[in-house]
Amino acid sequence: MNSTQVAESAADLWTERSNFAGIAMGALAYGLHLAVFSISLFYVFKAPALGKTSWLFAILLFAFLGLGTIQVAAQVKFGELVWIDYRNFPGGPVAWYHGHYNNIYNTLEFGGFISANFLADAVLLYRMFVVWDRNLLVMIIPILAFTASTSLSIVSAFEAAQPHSSKWSHASFEFELPYWALTVSLNLLITVAVVYRLLTMRRAVISIFGADHATMYTSIISMVVESAAIYATTGIVCIVAFATKSNILNFLQPILGQVVCICPELIILRVHNGRAWTTHITRTVNAHRLGTQSVEASENGRSTPGPMVVSSGFVGGILDLKAYGY
Repeated sequence: MNSTQVAESAADLWTERSNFAGIAMGALAYGLHLAVFSISLFYVFKAPALGKTSWLFAILLFAFLGLGTIQVAAQVKFGELVWIDYRNFPGGPVAWYHGHYNNIYNTLEFGGFISANFLADAVLLYRMFVVWDRNLLVMIIPILAFTASTSLSIVSAFEAAQPHSSKWSHASFEFELPYWALTVSLNLLITVAVVYRLLTMRRAVISIFGADHATMYTSIISMVVESAAIYATTGIVCIVAFATKSNILNFLQPILGQVVCICPELIILRVHNGRAWTTHITRTVNAHRLGTQSVEASENGRSTPGPMVVSSGFVGGILDLKAYGY
């Protein structure tokens, strides 16, 4: 066996091990997904923040669970075909894997991922919409990126299902890599926008709710969960692995498929647990600012439109975290 054959054999062994490890890690991530889903569903039906059951959130939770289940089931079945049923395929399991990349189970897994990613991006866009007080101007670029990534995801899924397709074929690089780049860039954009918004509102929150509430809403954990930075970080690593044709992608992609479902579930959990930013909080802060400006203007002998002060009853109602919603 010459040096080239040795290198190819080592590469095939690494591919085989990374694929097998990826399936195992995907199953573990699915277990974590089940735990987050169960806790989130409990709070949705208990609904301490909204006072009633939000069926929309319940449907979203079941949708994410279903898509996550489809992904892990398809991964396991495809792994069974590769490592068990066609173990003696000429060239070994890796040769069968590359030659049957368009297998229905592999295509189903990718379809489950892009569907979950579509829903997750939609949830993140809505959270950004809420945090930015329904400012449509701020939403233009994220919505355009969301539309483009959705279009590319459909084309990527179609190309992956074609005969003779492979993970790193020309068609995959032409459509799938831009899709990965766009969807992760969208998450990064939302991350930066949400964190910036929370930081700029911190002083106003302290003046109205007090330092304790400001810590709740602007803590690092709040920023990470609200903006889904967990997914953005994992996605960047996957993009690098895909662009460099690294088998690390085999290990991370199954995990990412569950992370994309877990992040919006955590957001839903925080909303129903009374620990997420809402439109009412933003409006209260804005009303307080207007009231303060009006009082200052009156003291200086100027007349400024807007409420003179924020009524104590209104603020009191908003401060009751168990009463607010969307």
